[in-house]
Amino acid sequence: MLRDKDFLEEYKTGINNIVNEFYKPAFSESYEYWRAVGYFRSSSLEAFGKTLQNFLSSGGKIRLITSVELTEKDSVAIEKGSSKKIICEDRINYIIENEFREGIGDGISRLTELLRIGRLEIKIAIPKNTKGYGIYHEKVGLFFDDNNNYIAFSGSANETTNAFENNFESIDVFTSWEDSSRALNKKNHFETLWDNTNLGCDIYNFSEASKQKIIRYAKDYNDSGGKERMNTQSINKLPALPEWIDIRDYQKEAYGEWKNNNYHGILSMATGTGKTITAFNALINLLQEEEYLATVVVVPYQHLVTQWAEEASEFGITFIKCYQSSKKWSAPLLDAITSYTYKEQKNIFIITTTSTYISPKFQDPISKLKNLCLIVDEAHNFGASKIQKFYLPNANFRLGLSATPDRYMDEEGTSAMFNYLGKIIYNFSLAKAIEMKMLTPYKYYPVLVHLTEREQSEYIELSRKISKISMFNDDSNDEILKTLLMKRAKIISGAENKILALKETLITNKLEDSSFNLFYCAAKTTGDEDNAMRMVEEVQLLVESLGMNVENFTAMDSPSQEERSNLITHIKKQYINGLVAIRCLDEGVDIPDVRRAFILSSSSNPKEFIQRRGRVLRKAKNKEFAEIYDFLVVPYGYNTDEEYKANKKYLEKELIRYREFADLALNKADCEEPLINIMSEYHLLHI
Repeated sequence: MLRDKDFLEEYKTGINNIVNEFYKPAFSESYEYWRAVGYFRSSSLEAFGKTLQNFLSSGGKIRLITSVELTEKDSVAIEKGSSKKIICEDRINYIIENEFREGIGDGISRLTELLRIGRLEIKIAIPKNTKGYGIYHEKVGLFFDDNNNYIAFSGSANETTNAFENNFESIDVFTSWEDSSRALNKKNHFETLWDNTNLGCDIYNFSEASKQKIIRYAKDYNDSGGKERMNTQSINKLPALPEWIDIRDYQKEAYGEWKNNNYHGILSMATGTGKTITAFNALINLLQEEEYLATVVVVPYQHLVTQWAEEASEFGITFIKCYQSSKKWSAPLLDAITSYTYKEQKNIFIITTTSTYISPKFQDPISKLKNLCLIVDEAHNFGASKIQKFYLPNANFRLGLSATPDRYMDEEGTSAMFNYLGKIIYNFSLAKAIEMKMLTPYKYYPVLVHLTEREQSEYIELSRKISKISMFNDDSNDEILKTLLMKRAKIISGAENKILALKETLITNKLEDSSFNLFYCAAKTTGDEDNAMRMVEEVQLLVESLGMNVENFTAMDSPSQEERSNLITHIKKQYINGLVAIRCLDEGVDIPDVRRAFILSSSSNPKEFIQRRGRVLRKAKNKEFAEIYDFLVVPYGYNTDEEYKANKKYLEKELIRYREFADLALNKADCEEPLINIMSEYHLLHI
């Protein structure tokens, strides 16, 4: 903790060693570092040595605001109407072209690796007044620890070796616990710069093109005999576990079960229990057994490609990323396969999305690989009929990962997936994850939502038709049956009384001013055909009418990584009260700061409701427990025995989710109270 260290109010060269006495102790206790400094140079991070490495190994991240010096020619061009952003980009490229060609020292290697693994974000500041073609030249920094303590500092020092060793520099230090007002002023000032709300500067994101150019130059240098990057491996050097990871006993046990089952099988592990690290540990052990190995990882969505690739870099693995247009990945993939086939390299690592996996341009070269290890994330998706025909027979080693391996109402797909990937060889339950404090405990509140009389009538009529068609074993009726089932499910998921129930819940529990909320909506409309509205829109209108500020997150793959990161930041910093989401948060996108979920989607699919619960139980600082408000749809009533039986059959399915959630809740004893009457009425107290 930062408060455990003794920091002076001022440090000066000649009197103090600023690096050893200030920076290194601060880095050793911090998880995040913000820095605004005048000059963009590769040497900006070269002075901190192993302390910076340890900071990063503990998950540390850096935000850097820096600047470039515009020339008189640049200034004239801007005054004549040229884009300041484009001029700034050209100046950055000039610096990269010249400095990075002259030689790559530790500073550039470190800078490059931080960019590559996503631990360093850079923004460029340019003064709004370009006359005099000056630069943004202030020097402000902040360190943050896990206990909401932070240190702010300002002064003359640029972060270069020359500045620390040869210049006369000084910094002033303000701590949040002893000089809170001045520390907060520095923090607020930095945030106005980062958010581009500062009146004196224009802020531009460091472009992907510039980032990739730096990475390419560093790679070329390393390939020609220069120093290796941090945590990277030469072409035939085996990946390894990073020093900061301590593989747990259950992760070792999971690998042992996979090996004992002839390297086939599925790990059924609750969300938040480290499935990805378990998979990397298994892969690294396999690499030590196999001299030549090709690895293909299949994930359902594009954002998971990025997440896996970032985590892989910590293990010394660089993936060939195959998704979107084949023009981007086909050539590097074929080059790597050629090198592997002719034994010029011993290992290749490939990651792809499910949609690219089934494409001919991917299948054709991959199907010819020898000694192939196939790892499938969210493996339940792999049982879909459109994927089954693309199972790779040449995969000697097969590993599936899923919190919910069984496919809902698809025994054939589940069976096909198990036959190909293997049986469930290891199970790590959510109950065990909560017990081991890997996930947050939770309280569960079922909220009863009655169907309207109209909805009840439509539900009963559809149930009659479904029952009649189901009596005949006729494949020609499958599409009709599917349509009827979807219509009936839509009545439940879009029940119009859910909106009224949500309003009452928020007001009764005085949650209108609460933060860290997640509203899970159905991907359906509410109301009848004449008054239909998408639930996500209706929920947003409702909560905003109560004074809550929310953003919606509704598309699986369209939000960029930056947009997803912004949403997480907005929740964390309480810029908004919550998110209104559809299915996009079921798999792979984590917002750990969410403390309260309102589940309005009424899914009876265990995959969906278990995934959604897992999203809310991610651990976060100061998060003692989570709360789940589950909107359970119950029948309007019944007039005949037929309607009674239909209602009971429906309730049996709906109450499966209730029981799954209630059994592990902190308030388990109180969960049944809202349901006791209706469970008794339909003789369902045994559930």
